[in-house]
Amino acid sequence: MRFNPIDFFYNLFSGNPYLIGAVIVAVIISLIPNSLCEFILELPTKIKRILEKKPVDVPNQQANQNYDFLPSDNNYFTFKGRIGRKIFIKRTLLAYLGIILVVLFFSWVAGSPSKIEEVSLYTALMFVFIIPFTLLLYANINRRFHDIGKSSKWTWAMFLASNTVAPIYLLALLYLFCKKGNPYPNEYGPNPLQQ
Repeated sequence: MRFNPIDFFYNLFSGNPYLIGAVIVAVIISLIPNSLCEFILELPTKIKRILEKKPVDVPNQQANQNYDFLPSDNNYFTFKGRIGRKIFIKRTLLAYLGIILVVLFFSWVAGSPSKIEEVSLYTALMFVFIIPFTLLLYANINRRFHDIGKSSKWTWAMFLASNTVAPIYLLALLYLFCKKGNPYPNEYGPNPLQQ
Protein backbone atom coordinates (compact mmCIF):
# COMPACT_ATOMS: atom_id res chain seq x y z
CA MET A 1 0.00 0.00 0.00
CA ARG A 2 1.31 3.39 -0.97
CA PHE A 3 1.76 6.13 1.67
CA ASN A 4 -0.63 9.04 1.17
CA PRO A 5 0.37 12.03 3.35
CA ILE A 6 -3.01 13.77 2.99
CA ASP A 7 -4.89 10.75 4.31
CA PHE A 8 -2.30 10.29 7.04
CA PHE A 9 -2.66 13.86 8.35
CA TYR A 10 -6.44 13.81 7.95
CA ASN A 11 -6.65 10.64 10.04
CA LEU A 12 -4.13 12.08 12.51
CA PHE A 13 -6.21 15.18 13.11
CA SER A 14 -9.50 13.21 12.91
CA GLY A 15 -11.09 16.02 10.95
CA ASN A 16 -10.72 18.50 13.85
CA PRO A 17 -10.95 21.91 12.12
CA TYR A 18 -9.35 23.80 15.04
CA LEU A 19 -6.27 21.60 15.07
CA ILE A 20 -6.00 21.70 11.29
CA GLY A 21 -6.31 25.50 11.39
CA ALA A 22 -3.60 25.75 14.07
CA VAL A 23 -1.24 23.60 11.98
CA ILE A 24 -1.93 25.68 8.86
CA VAL A 25 -1.22 28.90 10.79
CA ALA A 26 1.99 27.38 12.22
CA VAL A 27 3.16 26.34 8.73
CA ILE A 28 2.39 29.79 7.31
CA ILE A 29 4.25 31.47 10.18
CA SER A 30 7.24 29.16 9.67
CA LEU A 31 7.45 30.25 6.03
CA ILE A 32 7.83 33.94 6.96
CA PRO A 33 11.50 35.03 6.70
CA ASN A 34 13.27 35.98 9.96
CA SER A 35 14.02 39.51 8.78
CA LEU A 36 10.32 40.15 8.15
CA CYS A 37 9.43 38.73 11.59
CA GLU A 38 11.96 41.01 13.27
CA PHE A 39 10.65 43.99 11.29
CA ILE A 40 7.04 43.21 12.28
CA LEU A 41 7.98 42.73 15.95
CA GLU A 42 9.96 45.99 16.03
CA LEU A 43 7.32 48.02 14.12
CA PRO A 44 5.26 49.10 17.19
CA THR A 45 8.45 50.24 18.95
CA LYS A 46 9.57 52.21 15.91
CA ILE A 47 6.16 53.86 15.57
CA LYS A 48 6.16 54.72 19.28
CA ARG A 49 9.64 56.30 18.96
CA ILE A 50 8.52 58.36 15.99
CA LEU A 51 5.41 59.63 17.79
CA GLU A 52 7.14 60.36 21.10
CA LYS A 53 9.73 63.09 21.40
CA LYS A 54 11.99 62.15 24.28
CA PRO A 55 14.98 64.10 25.51
CA VAL A 56 18.33 62.46 24.87
CA ASP A 57 19.12 61.82 28.55
CA VAL A 58 15.94 59.82 29.34
CA PRO A 59 17.80 56.57 30.13
CA ASN A 60 19.89 58.37 32.77
CA GLN A 61 16.77 59.86 34.36
CA GLN A 62 15.03 56.49 34.44
CA ALA A 63 18.10 54.71 35.78
CA ASN A 64 17.88 56.76 38.99
CA GLN A 65 14.36 55.55 39.79
CA ASN A 66 13.79 53.63 43.00
CA TYR A 67 12.28 50.22 42.35
CA ASP A 68 10.42 48.16 44.92
CA PHE A 69 12.50 45.09 44.20
CA LEU A 70 15.67 44.44 42.24
CA PRO A 71 16.15 40.68 41.98
CA SER A 72 19.46 39.27 40.97
CA ASP A 73 19.77 36.63 38.28
CA ASN A 74 20.50 34.06 41.01
CA ASN A 75 16.93 34.17 42.32
CA TYR A 76 15.18 31.56 40.18
CA PHE A 77 11.71 31.61 41.74
CA THR A 78 10.78 35.29 42.01
CA PHE A 79 8.06 36.78 39.83
CA LYS A 80 9.44 40.34 40.10
CA GLY A 81 12.06 42.01 37.96
CA ARG A 82 13.45 41.26 34.51
CA ILE A 83 15.68 38.67 32.83
CA GLY A 84 17.25 38.58 29.40
CA ARG A 85 16.72 36.08 26.60
CA LYS A 86 19.85 34.00 27.20
CA ILE A 87 19.10 33.34 30.87
CA PHE A 88 15.42 32.74 30.04
CA ILE A 89 16.25 30.11 27.42
CA LYS A 90 18.62 28.30 29.81
CA ARG A 91 16.09 28.28 32.65
CA THR A 92 13.25 27.18 30.37
CA LEU A 93 15.33 24.25 29.15
CA LEU A 94 16.25 23.43 32.76
CA ALA A 95 12.58 23.48 33.82
CA TYR A 96 11.43 21.26 30.95
CA LEU A 97 14.36 18.88 31.46
CA GLY A 98 13.42 18.60 35.13
CA ILE A 99 9.77 17.91 34.32
CA ILE A 100 10.73 15.25 31.76
CA LEU A 101 13.15 13.55 34.17
CA VAL A 102 10.54 13.49 36.96
CA VAL A 103 7.93 11.95 34.65
CA LEU A 104 10.42 9.41 33.31
CA PHE A 105 11.56 8.46 36.82
CA PHE A 106 8.03 7.89 38.12
CA SER A 107 7.08 6.03 34.94
CA TRP A 108 10.07 3.77 35.50
CA VAL A 109 9.14 3.25 39.17
CA ALA A 110 5.51 2.44 38.25
CA GLY A 111 6.64 -0.04 35.61
CA SER A 112 5.27 1.73 32.52
CA PRO A 113 3.78 5.11 31.60
CA SER A 114 0.31 3.59 31.29
CA LYS A 115 0.38 2.18 34.84
CA ILE A 116 1.36 5.46 36.49
CA GLU A 117 -2.26 6.67 36.53
CA GLU A 118 -3.37 3.46 38.23
CA VAL A 119 -1.12 4.07 41.21
CA SER A 120 -2.35 7.27 42.85
CA LEU A 121 0.66 7.54 45.17
CA TYR A 122 3.08 7.73 42.23
CA THR A 123 0.87 10.27 40.50
CA ALA A 124 0.66 12.44 43.62
CA LEU A 125 4.42 12.27 44.20
CA MET A 126 5.10 13.03 40.56
CA PHE A 127 3.00 16.20 40.73
CA VAL A 128 4.68 17.24 43.98
CA PHE A 129 8.11 16.94 42.35
CA ILE A 130 6.94 18.78 39.21
CA ILE A 131 5.71 21.83 41.16
CA PRO A 132 9.17 23.45 41.67
CA PHE A 133 10.00 23.11 37.97
CA THR A 134 6.63 24.61 37.03
CA LEU A 135 7.19 27.52 39.42
CA LEU A 136 10.64 28.03 37.94
CA LEU A 137 9.17 28.06 34.44
CA TYR A 138 6.35 30.51 35.11
CA ALA A 139 8.40 32.81 37.36
CA ASN A 140 10.87 33.24 34.54
CA ILE A 141 8.14 33.60 31.91
CA ASN A 142 6.73 36.41 34.06
CA ARG A 143 10.13 38.10 34.36
CA ARG A 144 10.67 37.76 30.60
CA PHE A 145 7.32 39.45 29.95
CA HIS A 146 8.46 42.23 32.31
CA ASP A 147 11.64 42.58 30.24
CA ILE A 148 9.62 43.34 27.11
CA GLY A 149 7.32 45.71 29.02
CA LYS A 150 4.27 43.44 29.44
CA SER A 151 2.33 42.87 32.65
CA SER A 152 1.81 39.65 34.59
CA LYS A 153 -1.55 39.14 32.87
CA TRP A 154 0.36 37.75 29.90
CA THR A 155 1.84 35.05 32.14
CA TRP A 156 -1.65 34.00 33.20
CA ALA A 157 -2.77 33.93 29.58
CA MET A 158 0.23 31.77 28.70
CA PHE A 159 -0.52 29.42 31.61
CA LEU A 160 -4.10 29.00 30.41
CA ALA A 161 -2.88 28.46 26.84
CA SER A 162 -0.46 25.76 28.00
CA ASN A 163 -3.37 23.83 29.46
CA THR A 164 -5.75 24.31 26.54
CA VAL A 165 -4.12 25.28 23.22
CA ALA A 166 -0.56 23.99 22.99
CA PRO A 167 0.35 25.57 19.59
CA ILE A 168 -0.46 29.06 20.91
CA TYR A 169 1.65 28.36 24.00
CA LEU A 170 4.57 27.20 21.86
CA LEU A 171 4.31 30.26 19.62
CA ALA A 172 4.26 32.54 22.67
CA LEU A 173 7.29 30.74 24.10
CA LEU A 174 9.11 31.14 20.77
CA TYR A 175 8.18 34.84 20.83
CA LEU A 176 9.75 35.19 24.29
CA PHE A 177 12.88 33.40 23.07
CA CYS A 178 13.29 35.82 20.14
CA LYS A 179 11.94 39.20 21.28
CA LYS A 180 14.56 41.68 22.47
CA GLY A 181 13.93 43.29 25.84
CA ASN A 182 13.45 47.01 26.37
CA PRO A 183 16.91 48.61 26.27
CA TYR A 184 15.91 51.20 28.87
CA PRO A 185 14.70 50.74 32.44
CA ASN A 186 10.95 50.25 32.66
CA GLU A 187 8.45 50.00 35.51
CA TYR A 188 9.67 46.46 36.33
CA GLY A 189 13.32 47.32 36.80
CA PRO A 190 16.53 48.22 34.98
CA ASN A 191 17.76 46.49 31.86
CA PRO A 192 19.19 43.13 33.03
CA LEU A 193 21.97 43.36 30.44
CA GLN A 194 23.29 46.55 32.07
CA GLN A 195 23.46 45.18 35.63
